[in-house]
Amino acid sequence: MDKPSEKREKPLTHNSLSSWSDLPVDILMVIMGFMAPHDILALRKVSKSLAFATCERSVWIERQTVSLVSIRYLDPAAWEEEFEHLRMMPGGRYVVTAAHCNLRLWDLGNYSKAPRMKLITSVTMHGVAEIHGLRIRLSQSTSDALVFVPTTGFDDISPAHLQCLSPAPAAQFCLVAPVLSLPVVDDFPRVIGFTNGHAAIYAGSKNVLWDFLHDRWIAWLHPSAGPEDIVYLCNNNIVIQSEAAYVYVASLSPLQPRFSSDAPPEIESLNNRSYPPVGGITLLFHGREISSFQNPLHVDIVSNNAPNVVITHFALLPGRNYNTTPCQLVSLGETPLGIPYFGTQSQLLEWVGPSMLLSFDLSDDGVFVSLMDMQVDGPGMAKAPLSGVLGTPGLLLADTNVDFCAFSGRRCARIPSDDGFKLMVMEYLMPKQI
Repeated sequence: MDKPSEKREKPLTHNSLSSWSDLPVDILMVIMGFMAPHDILALRKVSKSLAFATCERSVWIERQTVSLVSIRYLDPAAWEEEFEHLRMMPGGRYVVTAAHCNLRLWDLGNYSKAPRMKLITSVTMHGVAEIHGLRIRLSQSTSDALVFVPTTGFDDISPAHLQCLSPAPAAQFCLVAPVLSLPVVDDFPRVIGFTNGHAAIYAGSKNVLWDFLHDRWIAWLHPSAGPEDIVYLCNNNIVIQSEAAYVYVASLSPLQPRFSSDAPPEIESLNNRSYPPVGGITLLFHGREISSFQNPLHVDIVSNNAPNVVITHFALLPGRNYNTTPCQLVSLGETPLGIPYFGTQSQLLEWVGPSMLLSFDLSDDGVFVSLMDMQVDGPGMAKAPLSGVLGTPGLLLADTNVDFCAFSGRRCARIPSDDGFKLMVMEYLMPKQI
């Protein structure tokens, strides 16, 4: 009597399941729930269908926004270097630091384990007593970067230097415009705006706007002018977000050649349109000066009248006549973050897509990273943000010598050491434009 044949299960082969792309989306969601963030990001390179699946909001809603990859502590080549006013160059590999009257450009390495930083170039600024900050923008006409350096000099004069920094590794600092000298009134002048064509400086009770490409300037008096103002240039309009919480939009008057006088010509007041108080501080400043309906300029403001951080989002849209009609300030909604307002210092906010933005908020030794989706669910309220924390062991409290480069997934901060300071470089991963 013949025995009944036994059925044997065939092992799964590559042909029986050609790829992950053949799996139903709901099963992929479950699998990705057990995967590390960097593995999920790696799936985006396999196929278009997997890339689409990894962009589903449900993949990320239960996990942290950020995933730490590595931390490196880089000792400087010069032990006395203090790493003041550090700013990362676009791309995240190079960082500019200022100390006393010296500017330095450092190479942080290309995600290596190098124990030291490499000094690329440096410059000593003569006639300068102290550097008070750094602003960096890409040039609109070349591959160079523009570095605006406000300083204090001697004899109650505050010179501002505009340096051009050519691309590494053959980088050099080069002065590209005549030094802008302003009198010191009560306190040194403060930079309140910097684009790839203009710089705005608060000097006493007036604001000075300098077109450094053509060396022209103008000043205006404003009853609520203050060192915490933020100035935008938008389609031949000037936009001021004042520290008194108002936003003003006005047509930009013609600027005058700077060589014709020792002081900028003053306008009594701006013929402006004012908006109700919005409260708080502006986090984001674009380098460009052009706004369109497809690519607007954003004004993102942290509220100071709530127990937790609330970011209100606005867009500057062009008026009817592109160059003569004032821009319109349009509300996009607001995003509440699960971070206490008091004790938190907002560091940076950056739009990473048409409707996605990142917020970096410093609190004690942690940085709260929030990813916000401005495709709103209801009237005036954005979707709940995705948040994560990047710890920074050893970070000094309230130290602003921290910078971020969202494009490269890098941040750096100065950390005390036995010989002064060393630099911490952190690499992290986060989902892209969910």
